[in-house]
Amino acid sequence: MTDNLTYSATVWREDGYWLADVPALRGVHTYARTLSKLRAHLADAIALWLEVERMDAGESDPHVDRDSITVLLDVELPAAARRATAAARRRRERAAKAESEAAEATRAAAQALRDAGFSQRDAAEVLGLSHQRVAQLAS
Repeated sequence: MTDNLTYSATVWREDGYWLADVPALRGVHTYARTLSKLRAHLADAIALWLEVERMDAGESDPHVDRDSITVLLDVELPAAARRATAAARRRRERAAKAESEAAEATRAAAQALRDAGFSQRDAAEVLGLSHQRVAQLAS
């Protein structure tokens, strides 16, 4: 049984291809046209590297399951793209947090309206929701 293995790869774009090196495993590098293919190629290259290392150590069954390997891509981006990407991630995180807070506030409001004696349909009207959604929130 193989443990889950995680490796980071430094990735950059050159002449229409993605190239990658795995700093923790000297000599492991590959390329591909897409990042998803690159990740798969890296998992294969890492597994092969580990198998050779295990064979050299005298293991009788050096097999490494490719599915046990997680490859984290550290993509080198031009400065403007890096800034834009970071800003987009921050905004998505803020939006997800706001959405979660809004959902919780809506649940609390639906319950408060029901506790105040509003019918499901009247609570829905006040909240701008369907009466079915208010029923879901109140349960």
